[in-house]
Amino acid sequence: MLQQHDNVFLVLSGHEHGVDIEVRQDVGTEGNHIVELLVDYQFYEVSAEEPGLTGIDNRNPDDMLRFGSSFFRMLQIDVDNSELAVDTYSPLLDNFGATEYDDRQRYNGTEDDTRLPIQLETRKTSFSTESVMVTTPTDDVIGEATARSGWPASVEWSGLTEGETYAWYAVSRDAESGEDLPTGEAQQMGVFTATTAGTDDVAPELTVPEAATIAAGDAFDPMAGVSATDNADGDLTAAVQVMTDLDTTTPGVYVVTYLVEDSTGNQATATRAVTVTEAAADSTEGDQNGDDQNGDSDDTEQNVEGEDTTKGDDASDGADPVSGTDTPGGAHDGDGPLDDEATAGSATDVENAEGFLANTGANGTVLLVLGGLLSIAFGLSAWQISRRRSAMN
Repeated sequence: MLQQHDNVFLVLSGHEHGVDIEVRQDVGTEGNHIVELLVDYQFYEVSAEEPGLTGIDNRNPDDMLRFGSSFFRMLQIDVDNSELAVDTYSPLLDNFGATEYDDRQRYNGTEDDTRLPIQLETRKTSFSTESVMVTTPTDDVIGEATARSGWPASVEWSGLTEGETYAWYAVSRDAESGEDLPTGEAQQMGVFTATTAGTDDVAPELTVPEAATIAAGDAFDPMAGVSATDNADGDLTAAVQVMTDLDTTTPGVYVVTYLVEDSTGNQATATRAVTVTEAAADSTEGDQNGDDQNGDSDDTEQNVEGEDTTKGDDASDGADPVSGTDTPGGAHDGDGPLDDEATAGSATDVENAEGFLANTGANGTVLLVLGGLLSIAFGLSAWQISRRRSAMN
């Protein structure tokens, strides 16, 4: 403290048991000296007889009591003579000397009554006032408030004019009896000049865009296009608070609430609706699905009608003509001999492999008929050969 404030000339301290007097010239402005006084009498002892406590709590007259003996110091400053007078006194004992009560007997008594030099010539402090004001109390009530004893109470005085000077006074009453407390005990007054912060009752102007619609998964900035201005505080956009449970990944209708407050507590609020819709299907994926479906249809039609299957799109779920195992993209697993022929052969081979062997129903019936005809043909041939041999014999 002494190093930061060159104008200090006296430092008073306590708490430390005992007395100490220092005159320092190593701190402060060059040429000035500083007086430091420390005193604490709380451990000084006095007999029970002196304060009239003999017999109380069975105390004897010569019992020593430690309670500081009620000593304090009186300081008198003589500006003309640059001198500080120190006197020690106990109103309880009516005694100007505390040394005799020191339980350690450390001092000789000069510390109780001493004179110290102080340097005030180079320390100059001045103050002035711009005006003198006289106020006259009125009966206009600003407000009322109830508070516990010792606790603060406050009221709001609105409708003031910026730049005008106002005075107020407070009168305290007992909450139970309603009687005024004695003047000076709880009466206060004050004078002030109204500023914008104390007179502004206009809320900020909050600008919020209209309702918005976004697709699920799209980015959304709730502050885009939002602004707030105040007649006293100016731009308050950065102070706007956003409150919402908006989830841009879940379709639904959400409410976004905006709140802004100026330095005097005036608030403005606004809301907007944000609709989150289902995300649009991927066009590329849709085309592929359509092609796959068309491919399945083409393959089915080609197989039934016996057309060239190489003209259809690959079926996403083609079946292995031999083993029946599904293979992606209509590709076969290549385990059967017919697969090898279909892969290496011509379009006619593919037709034969896929058109006859890979299907059932009508094609199965054709196979059975052909098999029957072949059997009959072989039977007739064998019968004719047998007759010829018999004729020859």
